[in-house]
Amino acid sequence: MLTIEVNKDGFVLINHFTGTKYNTHDIWQYIYFLAGLSVFALVIIYIISRFIRYYSPSCFRTNFDLLLGASIFILSLILLKALAVFIIHDTSSLQEQRAIYLYYIPLFPCAMSAILYGVLMNVVSGYIFIIVLCLCQTILYGGDFVIFLIGITSVTAGIMSSHNARRRTHLIRSGLLIGFIQAIAIASYSIANGFQWQIIVSHAGTGIINGSLGAFFTAGILPIFEYLFKVPTDIRLLELSDLNHPLLKKLVMDAPGTYHHSLIVGNLAESAAEVVGAKPLLARVGAYFHDIGKLKKPEYFSENEWRGKSRHDDLIPSMSSLIIISHVKDGVDLARKYRLNKNIVDIIEQHHGTGLVYFFYKRAEQAQQESDIKITEEEYRYPGPAPQSKEAAIILLADAVEAASRALENPTPSRIRNLVSNIINNRFLDSQLDDCQLTITDLAKIKDCFTYILTGIFHTRPKYPKDETAANNEQQNGHQNKQQTETIQNTPQTD
Repeated sequence: MLTIEVNKDGFVLINHFTGTKYNTHDIWQYIYFLAGLSVFALVIIYIISRFIRYYSPSCFRTNFDLLLGASIFILSLILLKALAVFIIHDTSSLQEQRAIYLYYIPLFPCAMSAILYGVLMNVVSGYIFIIVLCLCQTILYGGDFVIFLIGITSVTAGIMSSHNARRRTHLIRSGLLIGFIQAIAIASYSIANGFQWQIIVSHAGTGIINGSLGAFFTAGILPIFEYLFKVPTDIRLLELSDLNHPLLKKLVMDAPGTYHHSLIVGNLAESAAEVVGAKPLLARVGAYFHDIGKLKKPEYFSENEWRGKSRHDDLIPSMSSLIIISHVKDGVDLARKYRLNKNIVDIIEQHHGTGLVYFFYKRAEQAQQESDIKITEEEYRYPGPAPQSKEAAIILLADAVEAASRALENPTPSRIRNLVSNIINNRFLDSQLDDCQLTITDLAKIKDCFTYILTGIFHTRPKYPKDETAANNEQQNGHQNKQQTETIQNTPQTD
């Protein structure tokens, strides 16, 4: 328990658990030490991050990633210093007992930060922060190198196990793994130093407590970092993939064709993202929401039209194109209204890139030949931007492929493959894939993946044999229909 009292020496912080008092001068010393250590550590991290970003662009893609990592680092360092002050550097009468039973408790902030880095950041980027944090932890322990070995061993397993965690229970699993490894490392070191079995058991228990506390604190802090830094963690994306989301429920009621189209695009995008090393869950969830802008005027999109006359038959091509293009802006507005993640908003904005509304552009060209109205291709292009991420580019391709496959006559595997190949080549030549970091090899893998899935969707069914009764009934019905047809044909027709 901590309290603050004021006396002639100023503010005094009292630790009632140990009976130790810290005056204002001591507190400022700790603050100066913590500030200096933080600056020194962040300089090291910044230099290493610049080096890695140059040779591995996938790590530390933006300074925003560096800010996220630094925020977790500073929070963990503050907790480390606070625990070190009250447990390691305290000179009260209980120091010996604390050294025996509580000496390893300050290791838990490293366990917490390992899980946070694994969930929120690229593994390599997070591991850099973890290494420097373990070094700072070793400094706080007076340069005890064993502390560094124990910390780096446990957090390495923690950051690997928490990466791509899809449920909050996975955080507990990672925390228990960290605690288990810490318990083994601490207990083995205690055995090597000939400690009594009571001390060995207490040290092993401390390791388990550290992992459990790390998972507990991570579960509470993670939503804050998700919100502040707009990070699309798999845990949050899995929550958004629930088809009971208000936007998706509205889509199934008002635009059922678009809803079904989005589900197929989601399956295509997720499978393609897996084979090219993108984020499969982000691709699937982004595909679910990519066409929500069609909710404003669902009847103007072909997948939602009932059999009969199209709404566009009575519109000029420029107006039809304007309605089609506007669904991107309407989708972005809806996504922001429902506070969807920024990455999903970007996918909605980029899923057509700066592509051409080809159907209405060709119709406008035909109308131009019959009149003096001049048209430009820019009037019939989406505003963009072109896809800036692998996931957005995959959804752009999956969207076009799925829509085109619906109009494919006699969809044999060879025809499906040619269709997919032509669409991908056209988007590539149209410069829609210039900014998304997809390679030629990636596009070949995506083509194979799309072809495989669409072939399965449009597979042919065998003709099942009919039983004798059904065949006889069909023959009788056919004979009756033939007689009725002959009777009608022989009947004189009157006005």
